[in-house]
Amino acid sequence: MVLLLAALAVLLYAYAPQLAGRVPALTPLLDSYVAAVDAARIWLDAQLRAAIAAMQAGAPQG
Repeated sequence: MVLLLAALAVLLYAYAPQLAGRVPALTPLLDSYVAAVDAARIWLDAQLRAAIAAMQAGAPQG
């Protein structure tokens, strides 16, 4: 069930422009959804980069 919901979320994100073109009333909702997903992706990227940098700083040099 979780995989199905995740797949639907990814499809909604990927096809948001096409859906907005077919159903213009959904445009504000889809734009908000895409912006939220983009913000989450940027946050996750920053967290992972910081974690990698911390691990590299603590690793022995050699």
